Amino acid sequence: MVRIAICEDELEQVQIIAGYLETLKPRYPDIVWDVFRSGDDLLEHYRRSPLDEHYDLVFFDVQMPGTDGVETASIIRGLDKKVLFIYITSFQEFVLEAANTYMFRYLIKPVAWNKFLSVFVDAYKTLNVQRHTFTYTKEYVDTRLYTDDILYFERLGRKINIHTKEGTDSIWHQISKLHEELSPFGFVMAHKSFLVNMAYIYKVSRKFLVLNDHATQIPIGATHVQEVRDSFMEYEFRRVNA
Repeated sequence: MVRIAICEDELEQVQIIAGYLETLKPRYPDIVWDVFRSGDDLLEHYRRSPLDEHYDLVFFDVQMPGTDGVETASIIRGLDKKVLFIYITSFQEFVLEAANTYMFRYLIKPVAWNKFLSVFVDAYKTLNVQRHTFTYTKEYVDTRLYTDDILYFERLGRKINIHTKEGTDSIWHQISKLHEELSPFGFVMAHKSFLVNMAYIYKVSRKFLVLNDHATQIPIGATHVQEVRDSFMEYEFRRVNA
């Protein structure tokens, strides 16, 4: 299920966005949405609701009475790092302020169907990647990780170290099988012993990848140089032009 919130004080805009979502429902049957007429109402929902009732995607009006969209988004971002924000505004200059909350996209009023469709499809694809998980079993216990929280896999003999934002764990696995499973989700073989999440690559040099902590260096195998460069360029192009 993809949970969507429409946070908008203008009834006409609510009806437009809800109408577009209704049109998309047959194609995306897993989407559900709620309407909040102010940022304060949405914040109250977040304060009293469990995590599984938080939203995957929020459409925000930038200007609203009370707590405006940008401030509301800033507070929610402190609670949820994965939710996507799409701003709806009449004034493009407000987008610069909104960018501080790591917005996903913005739409200019009146919201045209073709613009809405393009932004929604991109958001839906991004959510599918974010929500994809990698599950492994260790000592008879299943552990599930979001793939976008995994930095890289490192092969050490017959074991694989999983490096994540939170630390490192190790499993028995084949790195070639991991590559096959995870390449559709932005992972590239940099070396016969390293499978790397391209979302965390800061720089590609001739012999090394530098991750975005600016400290971690991962060697690039001689037979993987072209694959790494081509994959990373394609990934960056899609990210910038999405």
